[in-house]
Amino acid sequence: MLKNMKNPIYMLVLSALCLMTGCAGEEDLLFSESAAERLNAASDRYSALLNSSEGGWVIQYYPTNDNPNEDGEKVLTTGTCYLWCVKFFKDHQVKVGMNNSFSENIYAEDSSAWEVITDNGPVLTFNSFNKNVHAFSDPDKHSIPNNDDNVWGVGVGGDYEFVIVDAPADRSHVMLKGKKRATYNLMLPLPAGTDFEKYLAEVDSFTKRVFSKGAPNEDLLTIGENKFKLNSGSTGIMGMYPADGDALTETHKATFGIVKKDNQFVMRFRDKQTLAETTLQEFVFDNDRDMFVASDNQAVTIEGGVPYDQFVEVVEKKERRWEWKDTLLMSDSYKALYNALADNFQNVLGNKLVSLCLRVNSDVLTFRFRYLVNKKSIDIDYNLEMERDGNSVSFKFVGDFNDASTNARKMIPEIQQMIDLMQQSWTVTKHETNFDLSKVKLVSVSDPNMWFVVSII
Repeated sequence: MLKNMKNPIYMLVLSALCLMTGCAGEEDLLFSESAAERLNAASDRYSALLNSSEGGWVIQYYPTNDNPNEDGEKVLTTGTCYLWCVKFFKDHQVKVGMNNSFSENIYAEDSSAWEVITDNGPVLTFNSFNKNVHAFSDPDKHSIPNNDDNVWGVGVGGDYEFVIVDAPADRSHVMLKGKKRATYNLMLPLPAGTDFEKYLAEVDSFTKRVFSKGAPNEDLLTIGENKFKLNSGSTGIMGMYPADGDALTETHKATFGIVKKDNQFVMRFRDKQTLAETTLQEFVFDNDRDMFVASDNQAVTIEGGVPYDQFVEVVEKKERRWEWKDTLLMSDSYKALYNALADNFQNVLGNKLVSLCLRVNSDVLTFRFRYLVNKKSIDIDYNLEMERDGNSVSFKFVGDFNDASTNARKMIPEIQQMIDLMQQSWTVTKHETNFDLSKVKLVSVSDPNMWFVVSII
């Protein structure tokens, strides 16, 4: 019986030896270079890619995955997008420029060393101190600048080493994944000759224009038949909820960043969003249409509010008013009358005209003329009624608010001229963008050259 068992055991051992010999032969055929040589070649290849962009790169950097906190009002600054402009040089020096709260909101630039190392894949490391890069991982930094609710010694915990997870041959982008925080950070090439400071200022100016802190209106995301309201864009973490839903209970938060790419401004959510069974991530701003359009779906858009609706809403609210006083935001014909009015206030009353405004006073809509007496504001009001017609409005004069109003109208003829001018149809349009309706433009229906811009106060 023992004799019979020896043959199969012997055959198994012999087979295993043959397999091992075969594998060794295959490895010689598969890899003509050693593992170390292959890793060095990969490092050289990715290094060449990084320093191939003549204008450098812009990185949409997310130090952490933090989302808005539980109260639904404040957001954690560390969860937002920060832009780095970087230029990799062949001598393994790197220049990094940024302008954000971690650089005290001024442009800051620093140089340090960089390298692509191999650690379970190619890894970009900023391997000497760079004040811009390492500000996000320095425990001696305040965790959120200018926020007294946070503590020292915690820091943001951001990354300074990134796994290169995607680097297509066309060099259209590089996707970096933070080794510590595992956030995905998109890196895009910049045109040759890009001035980092000017580039960041231009992006910042655009971002503040379309997502202004002072904008009272919500934006609108349209996905076919489905509509969602958007708010809090100025924080860098967008709130989204169904247009017919409840903002308090149905709001979903999404972090995003904006860059300039191919001479267009691009808004990109850090993570893909799914709404109305549609995946969303990247939007390109269409300047002519004043809206963002999804890069892969023209039927998905983000647009601002409706100027007419915003104007009427504020007029009818007691706590807000529309004011105008900046002659740079008036047509020449309107400015001429406004300046004549101001001159006569000075000549007749000896006081400076401050502004004109539309305001509810004692439940009555009034046309207000405000001027200064010994640094104190004095108001002269006239009663109006507003009439609405589609996207235009007109105002009907219904009487003086009090005796002071009557006397002023008799002494200063330009007051009556201003009242008469208001009694026509005015089209309500955007001032610069529908995304920020803290200012709107009133244009005479009968004379398009007669217009003025009003601001929410």
